[in-house]
Amino acid sequence: MSKLAYLKKGSILAMIHTQFFSALGDTGFRNIVALIIASPALVDPSSSVKGLAIAQIAFMLPYVILAPFVGNLSDRFPKKFILSFASGSRALILLCVLLWVIPSQSSILILYLTIFLTGVMAATYSPAKYGILPELTPKEGLVLINGAVESGTLLAILLGTIGSGILADWAGLWNRAMNPPVLSVSGFHTCLIALIAVFGASALFALLLPKKPMYAAKESHVSLGIHDYLVGLKEVFTYAPLRKAVLGVALFWTIAAGLNVLFFPFGQKYLHLSSDTAKTSLYFALSIGIIFGSSTVGFLPGSDRLACVRWSAVGFSFSLFAFAFCRNLYLAYGILVISGLFAGIYLIPLNAAMQRHSKRDMTSRVIATSNLLNNITMILISALFFVLSNIENPHIIIILILLCGVFMILLGGIPKWKEESLFE
Repeated sequence: MSKLAYLKKGSILAMIHTQFFSALGDTGFRNIVALIIASPALVDPSSSVKGLAIAQIAFMLPYVILAPFVGNLSDRFPKKFILSFASGSRALILLCVLLWVIPSQSSILILYLTIFLTGVMAATYSPAKYGILPELTPKEGLVLINGAVESGTLLAILLGTIGSGILADWAGLWNRAMNPPVLSVSGFHTCLIALIAVFGASALFALLLPKKPMYAAKESHVSLGIHDYLVGLKEVFTYAPLRKAVLGVALFWTIAAGLNVLFFPFGQKYLHLSSDTAKTSLYFALSIGIIFGSSTVGFLPGSDRLACVRWSAVGFSFSLFAFAFCRNLYLAYGILVISGLFAGIYLIPLNAAMQRHSKRDMTSRVIATSNLLNNITMILISALFFVLSNIENPHIIIILILLCGVFMILLGGIPKWKEESLFE
């Protein structure tokens, strides 16, 4: 069977669609909640910074709490049912909100609880998503199938990012005839119905996955208990090249989490974005740059050397500095695309280094440990912005740049990376 033939298999197509709709629903829901928190009625953006920080913590916390356990869960039960259950549960959670919650600014605590519960289901879904792929295709097709699933995920994130803003404007999430604008019950319900349909589609496609897989992996790559995390931590922090790579990846997600908190209030106050579509377009511009940088870094001269991590980090920091003081929307789009380009060039070599420097039988532990550290740092940066929410947004972005410099110093030995090849 040719590698391209794997993509035409019904089970593979079902998995691609399952993951696409799951990522689309998660992205759309988080953006709709962010649009509600960053209310156009708020004059002071510090309030929305606090709310967005809490929302991000609520979604990421289940990933940290459940990390040692969800892998074992996905191995004890058929993964197709785990995937269907997790997506169906997210649809059911939103259905309960639709039926029993009257949206208002005072019901924000219920929204935080909803975010937490959907985060629990997303954390449950994640290991089964990766663990089922070896059960659907032979080893020679895994790279292609992983690429297809991840490409679908990126497409879903892009569509969910810009689509959530378009949906909010079309549904009339805000009654702008009032002064100040108030949250529209019918608009909120329309958005929920669309998201329920998306998660429902993910659950239905998961049920199309085969009961008896053609190929079953002999060992799980995601079933990692607490002991495995401790072993992974020891491996990471006792081997310097691996430590640099893992901490460098954690730095990227720390910066990304900070930007996620800042974008809506920054765009609303300093770029004068009023429509929900315009606000989400900032995420869209950054995502375009990240995808372009990630896909082209392998063709750049010296991309097999960690030196490109250093100069791309510098470029990323300077572009964020420029964005902090930008007051023109179209110029901001251009700066964000450039920022995303540097971010993609920064991240990919570090991921390759992490895989390269891991012992063969330790790769899954190291990756799981890296994911855990990423989630912890994202929660910490969100908590920091909650504390510093009374500071003007440009100064907060400068703090991000300073954090970037501090983390790069903590990585240690950056000048030595200039001649270090990833593949020697």
